[in-house]
Amino acid sequence: MRSSVPWALAKGKTGIKLKVKGNGETYYLHIRNSSTRLPWHYYQQGFDTTNTWQEIDLPFQSFVKSSSLMRTVIKQATIKTIGIVAYGKDHTADISVISLEFY
Repeated sequence: MRSSVPWALAKGKTGIKLKVKGNGETYYLHIRNSSTRLPWHYYQQGFDTTNTWQEIDLPFQSFVKSSSLMRTVIKQATIKTIGIVAYGKDHTADISVISLEFY
């Protein structure tokens, strides 16, 4: 799942808060911004799910870039899209997101 984000929503914020539940697998939040020029460029941070609703804080400073061509630290004021990704292994994806907000 990926969604566009009006850049002004993230300006001055320090991270993203999710309220999620899932099937116990690890999922990833991918952010694309003005420094992610190629399709395989993104900033990524993983999070684990449980079968009960939980709040997860993902600080921008903890996101890892996918390419050496990108800025090391994400510039949150230029965020274009946010995606939730099942990535890295073969498994059945089952995740529900009740809220996603900047903090």
